[in-house]
Amino acid sequence: MHGSRRRSSRVTSIVSWLSVLVLLVTSGCVSVKETVRNEDRPVSQQRREVPISGPPQYVIRTHLTDTRLTCEVRRTVPCEVLVDSTIDRTVITERISKSGKYDSKDAAISAILGGAVTVAGAVLAGVSPRFSSKPGVDEDGKETLSPRNKALVTGGVLGGLGLIFLITGSVDAAQLKDSRKHVGHVTTTQSQGRSQCAAPNSGESVTFVLPNGQSASQSVGPQGSVSFDIPDAKTLVTWASDPRFKVVVGGVTTVVRFDTLPGFKQERLRQELEDRRLLEAQRAAEKSLSVIAKGDAMWVSLDPRETAGFRTIQGVAGPSAFLYALTERGELSRSADGGMSWSRMAHSELAGLELVSISLDPRDPETVVLASRRGDVRISRDGGDSWVALEALGDALTPRDGQPAVDGVGFLRAVLVARDEPVSSEGREPGGAASFMLAATSRGLMRGTTQPDAAGWVRVEGVPEVGVRSVATAAQAPNRLFVVMDDGSAFRSDDSGRNWQPMSMAGLLNTDVARSIQVHPADADILFVLAGDATVLRSRDGGQSFERVATHLDAGVLITQLQLDPKNLAVVYAASNAGILWSTDLGATFRPLTGGLADAGTLRVTDLELTDGQLYALASGTAGLLRLGTVEDKQTLQNVSFEVNSARIKPAFFQQLEQVVTLLQANPRLMVRVDGHTDSTGTFELNQDLSRRRAQAVLEFLGKRGIAAGRMVFEGYADRFPIDDNDTEAGRQRNRRVEIYVIGSRGGTEV
Repeated sequence: MHGSRRRSSRVTSIVSWLSVLVLLVTSGCVSVKETVRNEDRPVSQQRREVPISGPPQYVIRTHLTDTRLTCEVRRTVPCEVLVDSTIDRTVITERISKSGKYDSKDAAISAILGGAVTVAGAVLAGVSPRFSSKPGVDEDGKETLSPRNKALVTGGVLGGLGLIFLITGSVDAAQLKDSRKHVGHVTTTQSQGRSQCAAPNSGESVTFVLPNGQSASQSVGPQGSVSFDIPDAKTLVTWASDPRFKVVVGGVTTVVRFDTLPGFKQERLRQELEDRRLLEAQRAAEKSLSVIAKGDAMWVSLDPRETAGFRTIQGVAGPSAFLYALTERGELSRSADGGMSWSRMAHSELAGLELVSISLDPRDPETVVLASRRGDVRISRDGGDSWVALEALGDALTPRDGQPAVDGVGFLRAVLVARDEPVSSEGREPGGAASFMLAATSRGLMRGTTQPDAAGWVRVEGVPEVGVRSVATAAQAPNRLFVVMDDGSAFRSDDSGRNWQPMSMAGLLNTDVARSIQVHPADADILFVLAGDATVLRSRDGGQSFERVATHLDAGVLITQLQLDPKNLAVVYAASNAGILWSTDLGATFRPLTGGLADAGTLRVTDLELTDGQLYALASGTAGLLRLGTVEDKQTLQNVSFEVNSARIKPAFFQQLEQVVTLLQANPRLMVRVDGHTDSTGTFELNQDLSRRRAQAVLEFLGKRGIAAGRMVFEGYADRFPIDDNDTEAGRQRNRRVEIYVIGSRGGTEV
């Protein structure tokens, strides 16, 4: 009996608490708040412009069609703009629950749930007499309510709460049937601002200033437009590459760009010009390769297995005659035989360094200085056989507040070895000229000593503390130094960097800045400056004044480096994205130096080096390192030298090849280049394969006679470079050939 009462008491308690929990959750949804949302809809708007005082301004629109430039010039004056608007502002009342949007449907559900709870409470109160009226006892022996009283109290509470929520939910459901109520409108608002009002042009003069400095003036027509005929196709080509020019009107100078019209697409023009340039370069290469004879200049590719990955090269004259190369991985290689063979300098002092700069002492060919990107500096006094560490640059670049300023990524750009010649011998030992170093960093110019036990790096005063792009010294005037900074400024020093004077190149660099400076090794007064917009500047007075040269180059041709010949003042070589160029008039005009290069016009040359009159070129791609030489001997094997459709040489022609072997054995500095050619019959793929196999067969013959592989290169050209007409059998017979060139060293001045 007691167990039954306990169970009924527990059931009553559980039902009561579940009912209260349901009502509490429901009450959270019933709690509402009122918000107001404004919806604005412009009904009408009126604009009024009122001119005010102020100088006129100009809006210029340009169009280029064929060879005529048309400008639409609009004169404007400042205006005050008043805007009146009528706004329809609608106010909306909504009911939002705590947990989200609460509508009339949710209110009805709350009312129904409240009614159910009310009925449950009434039933529970009605059946309470059926429970026991005997008080209970808890675990501590204290008397508790009887089951009957518990049921009666719980039923009353549930009934009261349910009745409250039944009434609240019903009222909410009725009120929320029409929650969107239109309250009213608010009209009139006003805003004002500044604008440009068009004004008529009164025959004002417009002056065009072209990229090449040419100018022309015309008066604005009645429709506010003016046309200018482009004088020649070259100017048009220049604009296609860099379509910026200046327009001067009303005393105001504006830099504008032309907008191309349909039928004259700028990108299509660029492509047509590039195709024309490549076609002309291909024809020049064909002509060059077809007529090369004994005594002509010719490029030969050094062993690509040895030179793959080279980034820069530098040579030293004298008894050692070493060539040094830095690779893309920051490693150092050296050659003692003119680049035919290379050895990597795996000295322990160089381990782990990412080398970015190599510099040679102009008076001591055995002194070599290397620098890493992080600022580590190594010096060798024996041509690279041993190395000593100098003070790292990073220690000297710590700012005054003591916090490190060098992150080790790209802050060191180059280290240059210079000489400090004494003006007089007083206080100096005989031959007291001292070597020192200039470091071009991203944080300024630094000066250091080449002596490991001497004081370290110090900042050079007199130039801005900004990045240094280029540093140069003059061989004929050791105390003269030049620097170009990141901000475009350039400076000259005549006392080994103790004092500096600015150099002006204003008006010659367009919108770009100088990026490198070079001093002629035969004349310290002759300077060359390169800029990023393909501009080449020249000075004949040590930087007092400059002039633009190489203005004849086609659009898109960018010279990246110059190599100046110390034995011939007028000869200048140039590395460019269009191959190797050279000049015999001190850089005024350049022409291709093809020298038998089949891809001369498309070759991207990244570095040039002229050492002891020997010119080297470092090119991207498979070309690798090239050396310019002289054809000492030329042998031609015609088609009859091989079996039909075969690369095997007939024994009758071995004697001709033995003559080549004898010449190569007599002079280890000579190299051999073998080119295979076919006629135009057959597919290009078959001809290409046959021409390569026949050229390779000649190299295999020479290799068996003891000629080192590093001295020999070969290539197959199929039918690309004929020497006769392919329409006749006799012409095709001449075109089917293998040409053998024995190439020796050649000085740049003899080209």
